[in-house]
Amino acid sequence: MDINNPQECNLGFLRASFNKEATKHFDMDLFFYTGETISHYTNLSGLFGIVESGGFWLSDHRFLNDAEEFENGRKLTNNLLKKLAHKSRYVCFKDVLLEAISQLESYSEDPYYVCSFSKKPDSLDQWRSYGGNGQGISITFDNARKSLSHFFAMPILTVSKVIYSDNDKIKLLLRTIRRYKKEYVLDLEYGNRVDVEDWGEYLARHLALEFINFKHPEYASEKEVRMAVSSSHLHHFQGIKHRVGKDCIIPYITSKDIYDESFEKHLGTDKLPIIEVRVGPAVNQDMTARSIAEYLACKGYSGVEVIKSDVPYRG
Repeated sequence: MDINNPQECNLGFLRASFNKEATKHFDMDLFFYTGETISHYTNLSGLFGIVESGGFWLSDHRFLNDAEEFENGRKLTNNLLKKLAHKSRYVCFKDVLLEAISQLESYSEDPYYVCSFSKKPDSLDQWRSYGGNGQGISITFDNARKSLSHFFAMPILTVSKVIYSDNDKIKLLLRTIRRYKKEYVLDLEYGNRVDVEDWGEYLARHLALEFINFKHPEYASEKEVRMAVSSSHLHHFQGIKHRVGKDCIIPYITSKDIYDESFEKHLGTDKLPIIEVRVGPAVNQDMTARSIAEYLACKGYSGVEVIKSDVPYRG
């Protein structure tokens, strides 16, 4: 069966979900991160955990501070759907748009497991978040490999840009809505069965996947990039683990679970591609930097440069 052919697949919302043609019009630079380096902000315990485990901890997004951003994305999306529902060119699709709004208002999203990175290796905003205890660390990784890598193992794992611009958010949402509308119209033309509730559910679910990476414009200076794994790929990992967070116990998975022997053979090493560790503003920067350099050398990372942040310390 040809999923994109309305004569063979009479469920247009399935055609919209799996439409291969959509990739031709997809703005890759808007979504995927392709920079040569990528930095992770953490503390000394985080650095130790990453090196010892050989992977990254990806936490359930519902238990992180950024969970509130999901609500911002939901609100922006519902506002857009309401505006479109009142436009004449969407009159035939109005019932689906209204149903999607209803679905999103009561939507209970599946967890996404995320680990945050940044394009900037020495960011004042990030030090304010991670350097309050004088243990802020920025780990910079080589992201030059564009096929299989520690940051790109499709379809399981990838890193994508956080979207801050409302214009870019709307651009992504409209792309999806227009695709669903096109397939809906084809179903009507071919006399296929149309169930508005099903259409609204599928459209709402697809839009929710879009705004998982939306964030308020006021945080744009963070230049955040997210490594993300959806719940549908959890079977690739060795179960959900838990850690103690600030106000709750946070479920997480570790990327090391997918870095198996074949993965290491392909890359030629079992080491993470660390190229630099930067010590954040602190009183004991020199001692902290020396201890990290010695530790990394003992762990086989002797070529990694350990430097101090250029941001001045203010006690």
